Amino acid sequence: MMEAEQMKPKKVLVVEARQHVSCGATGRNGGHLWPRSKSELGDEEYFNFQEHCVRILRDKIKDIEEECEWAETGAVNVARFQDEIDDWDDFYDVSSDGVEMWNQQGIKKRIPQINEDNAIGGVFYKNCGQFYPQKFVHSLFNEAKDKVKFLFMTTVDSVEKNDSDFTLHVTQHANNEFHTGALTTKTLIHCTNAYVKNLPDYIQDSIIPFRGQVIITKPTDEKFGLIPHSLAFNDGFEYLIHRQKDRRIVFGGMRWVSESKEEHTIDDSDKHPEISEKLLENLCEWFPEANIEIETDWSGIMANTVDSKPIVGQLDSQNELIGVAFCGNGMPKSYGVGESLAHLAVNPLSREIPSCLKPDRFKGGTEGGGK
Repeated sequence: MMEAEQMKPKKVLVVEARQHVSCGATGRNGGHLWPRSKSELGDEEYFNFQEHCVRILRDKIKDIEEECEWAETGAVNVARFQDEIDDWDDFYDVSSDGVEMWNQQGIKKRIPQINEDNAIGGVFYKNCGQFYPQKFVHSLFNEAKDKVKFLFMTTVDSVEKNDSDFTLHVTQHANNEFHTGALTTKTLIHCTNAYVKNLPDYIQDSIIPFRGQVIITKPTDEKFGLIPHSLAFNDGFEYLIHRQKDRRIVFGGMRWVSESKEEHTIDDSDKHPEISEKLLENLCEWFPEANIEIETDWSGIMANTVDSKPIVGQLDSQNELIGVAFCGNGMPKSYGVGESLAHLAVNPLSREIPSCLKPDRFKGGTEGGGK
């Protein structure tokens, strides 16, 4: 049992570099709620944790389904080449993974708009959906703003570890002016995904930041209809959501066009022009009758780890916590990770977080490589 002192609610300050919550690329993206299968995660404890994360997120979404544009669409990983299907046959356990294998006829029947010459099969995930992340997070903000203080347009320049607390040296940006200062806290939680400036070396060395790029179309016409499922192509390197309410298509990926695959690129104020061109070209190949017109495009920074798992838990002290590097699949996990980190901040003995996600797995050095 926690001591009474531990159970007291903590005062919370969120330091955010942008002008408001969910102002980055993720807020504008389509919002895949697409949890990974047991075969993909390869760890039962991790899979069960993901299931818990998805369950509490869905419970929260139920209260604001219309506001955040929730749609229970299911999702399909679409194959263009036979070797993709051969790999899936060896990889997935249909009975335990809860997936269906579709052939070319099955794809065309269920996604009538798709170019059937390109789509020769697919894996269908039933328990998936889509929502508008920015609208969801704004709802959370409105719920929390009277209890939590937010400091916007503020960057953390460095973190100083003291005997019993932490000092954050910060710069606030306002009206083209810069104001520096310091904040002190007894408990610090790093929630920076790919930004590793103030993290220990063994964490920095384990994270591979990369820039993703997205285009969004103008609303498609009613004759084209709505693409009924969220989609992924090229083993997940391209992904698509057709927003059910405003009829815009969100299509992202294609970073393989860049020689570096956009790895170790952390500037999201710029875009790779060839990637934008390829995204449009590829989208038109998949859906030639959509009369695609691009409304805008953007980029955002994501993070892989060398073992393709997020980093969640306590760092070098019980009062320094971390939840970063969601490896391109943060939608199903990040809400639940936030809850678990909150519990850990109040009770350092909490055991909710799977051991395979804990930071200390990298203390002995890193092996392998991220996707």
